[in-house]
Amino acid sequence: MLMKNIFFFLLLFFIFTCNCCFCQGVRFQLYRTKACTVAEQLDTNYTMHKMPLSIDTDYFVKKGTVHLPGPGQYRIDFNDGFYLDTTIEIRDTGLFIFRVKEPDFGLYDGSMDSPMVYKGCGKLINGFFESYYPDGKIKMRGDFVRGYVKDSMLTYYNNGALKYKRLHFSKITAIEIFDSTAHRIKISTYQNGSILSYRWSRTKEYFPDGGLKLKKSDVKRIERIKEFYPDGHLKIKQTKLRRIEYYDNGIKKVAYKWRKKLELFEPHEKGIHDYMIHKTEYDEEREITKKTVYEDWNESGSPPRLDPEQSDWIISMVKYKNGKEIDRMKDVDMKNYQKK
Repeated sequence: MLMKNIFFFLLLFFIFTCNCCFCQGVRFQLYRTKACTVAEQLDTNYTMHKMPLSIDTDYFVKKGTVHLPGPGQYRIDFNDGFYLDTTIEIRDTGLFIFRVKEPDFGLYDGSMDSPMVYKGCGKLINGFFESYYPDGKIKMRGDFVRGYVKDSMLTYYNNGALKYKRLHFSKITAIEIFDSTAHRIKISTYQNGSILSYRWSRTKEYFPDGGLKLKKSDVKRIERIKEFYPDGHLKIKQTKLRRIEYYDNGIKKVAYKWRKKLELFEPHEKGIHDYMIHKTEYDEEREITKKTVYEDWNESGSPPRLDPEQSDWIISMVKYKNGKEIDRMKDVDMKNYQKK
């Protein structure tokens, strides 16, 4: 009888341990097919990151498997330079297998302080280069020097329509992007230079009917934005010290304003500042629903981080309902708060 009881409790302990250790977590495995090959192999040369990025959210491969804390969104960074612009959505616990085919032609991380480079079959491209779809139609053509675009690069949809146009000049790079029906959906211009140095940029995005969707510039580290709804109504307007977001009926939704804090005793290096931000949120009846005052430290441009949850310190956060205060929070260190 004693042995049966011992066995019973050991069985319960084993089941409980399994539930705690395995059922709530995710075991992630990645199978990768290298460029210009057909063999699929279990990959171990990558790191995973929980999204959105914050401290203590990097996970590493051990014996072919990454043990993740649970479902959610994750990003993969390959250690050999292969660039995968994808966020993976994991919706359940247990074993999750992800398969990726490295394209025969594509972008890879460059060396330190340099832009990304293009490779074909895993090697840096030099000279004139073309790639094709499986049916033989042109997919890309361009001129390259050690993986960098020399003067131009064009990519195409399978139907032959131009998809991407890139012109490289001595001081600037100009890019145009089109949809599969030949409508231009984005144009951008940016300053050439080291990726670790500041480079100005200007961008415009368009709706399929040609209407302006977004106008954005980042000049002298000041980001200005005008974004519109499809009917032409203003959606977002951002200037040097303010940002206002609107509902589609034109009513104000969120208002931000910020200013640099005085740095009397411990000034930052040139170009780095601490900010105080005021955020006011409204409902569609124009009633205030929340007011937040918070600080963002050590920022190099305008605007600072506008999400209070990603800030450094919340001075006060007050919620309202029907014009009355219903909740209040003050003096919160967000870095410690996020660890809880």
